Amino acid sequence: MANLEELLALIHRQQARIGYLERVLAANNIHVPDGVEVGETTLSDTSSYFPALDLSEPEKPPPKRLETKASVEDLPRILETLLKLWGHSTFDEYLDRLVIDERGNRQGFSPDVMEELLFLGRISRGKLRLIGVPPPIQHPKVK
Repeated sequence: MANLEELLALIHRQQARIGYLERVLAANNIHVPDGVEVGETTLSDTSSYFPALDLSEPEKPPPKRLETKASVEDLPRILETLLKLWGHSTFDEYLDRLVIDERGNRQGFSPDVMEELLFLGRISRGKLRLIGVPPPIQHPKVK
């Protein structure tokens, strides 16, 4: 009788495996036609029973061109001073005076202008870290 119990246990394991495979096929939307039994013939030619998977990616449209305008360019006096001081040791000092209101009665910059000024400050500090402190040079005086 031990052989019969072993045979029943084997049948239950096989049924569990079949149930698992059926759930995997259903989860992946793969339909196996009724009456198909898995055997050597079906394993050798699965094209007639399973759909071909299209793994190609859809064609992407070309990227859209963004029309942007640098907001700091709308402030010619500040832009001119930034260009004069770029690369000089007083650039960060001037930028700090632009960004930090010490008088308390200023309206402040728009978020776009502020973002660009802070970005310029990050670039300037990164440049200083990369190449070190620049040698003293004659630079224009800034109010």
